[in-house]
Amino acid sequence: MSASGGATWSGGGWVLRISFETSENCGGSNANVQSGYASRRVCLTAPSRLTVRMSGNVETHNAGYELADARVDGGIICAGGSYGEQGQCAMREANADGSVDLEPGDHLIELSASTVDELYHTGAYWRYDLSWEPL
Repeated sequence: MSASGGATWSGGGWVLRISFETSENCGGSNANVQSGYASRRVCLTAPSRLTVRMSGNVETHNAGYELADARVDGGIICAGGSYGEQGQCAMREANADGSVDLEPGDHLIELSASTVDELYHTGAYWRYDLSWEPL
């Protein structure tokens, strides 16, 4: 896992969360773009379904910020981001879910998130809940 600009990862196993510090224009002290990346390689011995549930707290000012996604073997499973409602520093819940059926073998799971800019976020985060079921 890596993080920059003030972002931090927490959790472990199949539940991870990336949190972002409050932006300077919303009363915080962070004037940076914040981002993070986490990956895990898995080796499956039987066909399995991976389900990813993402939940977050994102800005309402502009669309296309506090972006996050989950990928498997380079393909996007789910993605989410902010709302364009001109809400200044107001935040709102965002959710994105997806699943993928995987054959036996090696697979790379990648999670990433970014504020994209340094503005309009307070208490922003993304949480990733991953679960497995046999096929």
